[in-house]
Amino acid sequence: NENPDRAEHLAHRQGWSHAHCVVPGPRLDASDRFGLYFVPDLGEECIHQFVLDRETGALSYTGRLRLKAGHGPRHMVFHPCGEFGFVVNELDSTVDLLRYDLEKAQQLVSSFDASSKSDWSDSDEMHCLSVVQTISTLPEGFKGKSHCAEIKVGPDGRFLYVANRFSDTIAVFRIDSEN
Repeated sequence: NENPDRAEHLAHRQGWSHAHCVVPGPRLDASDRFGLYFVPDLGEECIHQFVLDRETGALSYTGRLRLKAGHGPRHMVFHPCGEFGFVVNELDSTVDLLRYDLEKAQQLVSSFDASSKSDWSDSDEMHCLSVVQTISTLPEGFKGKSHCAEIKVGPDGRFLYVANRFSDTIAVFRIDSEN
């Protein structure tokens, strides 16, 4: 079907892992040896977190942030200040404001030793993101199909832009970076 409705979309896209992008987290240390990377997964309704040891090339899974069922996280961006980010949710046309816990990120990276082969896969409590707010990307009163596509923060960090497919709209949010 060229123009699937929400039920068809959910039936075929939620059955397996469906990652859309890999997003580097804000820089953590002066040496820049370790970096956090985040992967929104539409199928598993979460954002996976990885640590990359740039010296050895080792990539280790360190947990996931579970999101609301039916969200369908697609793309993610960080605000230039590095204290928060946003994930666009394709299936329910929302965007989540995410708090980035820099202290937890630094703790994770400073205690990380890829050679120890630690199994972080069940350590979701070490995830460095948390959902603060969820906002619709659709105009008030909109009825019909819509799926979010892309998300961008403006270069000055004052506005967030979200493209919506089928409704042919672009949501623009003013960012209050002080709160």
